[in-house]
Amino acid sequence: MDLRKPYLVREQLDTSLAKLKPLGQTTRPVKGWLRAIRTGLGISGVQLAKQLGVKPPRVVEMEKNEIDGAITLKVLERAAEAMGCSLVYALIPRAGSLEQALRDQAKAAFADATMGSSVSLFDPAESAAPLGPEETAGLRLSHIATRGELRTWEEENIRDAEARAFTRKRANPLDGIWIRQLHLRMFGQVWKSAGFFRTTERTVDAPRGAPPGEIESRLQTLLENAAYWSKARVYSPDEACARFFHRLLSLRAFDHGSGRHARLMADLWIVQGFGKPRFTWGGSDKAEADPEPGKSCAGEIRKRYLDALRAADARDFKPLMAFMRA
Repeated sequence: MDLRKPYLVREQLDTSLAKLKPLGQTTRPVKGWLRAIRTGLGISGVQLAKQLGVKPPRVVEMEKNEIDGAITLKVLERAAEAMGCSLVYALIPRAGSLEQALRDQAKAAFADATMGSSVSLFDPAESAAPLGPEETAGLRLSHIATRGELRTWEEENIRDAEARAFTRKRANPLDGIWIRQLHLRMFGQVWKSAGFFRTTERTVDAPRGAPPGEIESRLQTLLENAAYWSKARVYSPDEACARFFHRLLSLRAFDHGSGRHARLMADLWIVQGFGKPRFTWGGSDKAEADPEPGKSCAGEIRKRYLDALRAADARDFKPLMAFMRA
């Protein structure tokens, strides 16, 4: 299944609509296009009726129906052809493009897009660090040079994806195709590999994730297990989501953004699968955090996050659950 198809269709439509945008500023003549064009061409109602094979009163009715908005496209097209014209029909987004319209709708419906999984666990001290050759090779945006610049572009993409995800009517997000679609929406404007499972072994960071050839099968097993946890109420909603997040993260299914993707998936499941408030991921701690000298609040929160993950690696999920609700 081509996950990029909606993006490609939208991109093609926006290219076509850009050419028609000036038509959106055109107003219909007071007495309608039919009468205006007929008069401009010097065609009488009787002559047009003859061309259409109808009686003259029918032309009067057609022109009145156009003004009232009761005429059909088929009738308009026939009349246009009879007068040597073409009917031009289009829907032009007021926002300027379909892409922008989608963003505006999502942001309006989900104003709180800065809480939960979008809370940054990135240490600002790393902002100036340059990207390596392997990273820059996979970017869609060639001008990005540092980790801070990369994070800025990623977070803008993620906010849009997050808003759309929470306005999507889905009872349960535990679906393999949806998981890939979500990653594509989160990182598709930044990374070329967005939406595709990792195909190479990870050479940095531990744990290094599942072998590439096992990612899809292990993910499917996780989804089946999570569905059972929910149905049989094996764990509380928070613990089920914490375990799901931890296992999804451990796969490192994607080349980039597996952590942020796994956090958003946990947020979606707790809200759409259990009807509970989404997680804060340490976001509430920012105002109360008192970092050591020389350390940032984000750095301290990230340390707590990593400590909680290490505890979960040892099958102690309490620290992770506490952090998710911190």
